[in-house]
Amino acid sequence: MWNFAQQLLIPPSTPEWLRFVAVVLGICTVIGVGELIRLRFRWSPEFTRKLVHISVAILIFFAPKIFERALPPVIMAVLFCIVAYAGIRLGLLKSMHAIARGSYGTLYYPLAFLILVVLFWNSHPEIVSLSMLALGLGDASAAIVGESIRHPIEFRLTADKKSIQGSIAMFATTLVGLLAGMIYFFDGMVFSSGAMFTALVCSSLIATA
Repeated sequence: MWNFAQQLLIPPSTPEWLRFVAVVLGICTVIGVGELIRLRFRWSPEFTRKLVHISVAILIFFAPKIFERALPPVIMAVLFCIVAYAGIRLGLLKSMHAIARGSYGTLYYPLAFLILVVLFWNSHPEIVSLSMLALGLGDASAAIVGESIRHPIEFRLTADKKSIQGSIAMFATTLVGLLAGMIYFFDGMVFSSGAMFTALVCSSLIATA
């Protein structure tokens, strides 16, 4: 943790700041497109929220390849935590927040990214990418499938109702997403290591739960 704090004091290069601006503008564009779609085509905020989460997850997946220093991702995460919280409290950006149930999920999204960066950026940056990919793709697929089934088989692990169908979709999408991400980071090692593939399955099960 001390090494991470020290790294935050090292200023990123000008090209890295330019990449930071480009990524922030890219995320803002995704949010803006989601809001435009909601207003122009009257699409459900549930759908546009998933669209934003999936798009941002794919973009954030490449963060460790885009940034060398931890400071730009930290600033980006804090910035969008503030934006998400303000949007929830003030009723803005309904393409991200206006869902049927009260939820701070959009705030937890950048907060999760911030925690991952602090814990793993220096040691295992691939964990940052894979975790955000699982969060963005898996959660969205669970919601899409769960809400599209007319008579889902429901259960509760916590106060929230979940469906068997949505949970299966969550597990399958998370597994495929993590597999693709592992191939990207580690080439073919995922197929040659039984332990690595077992870790993928267990990670997908835990994420689903």
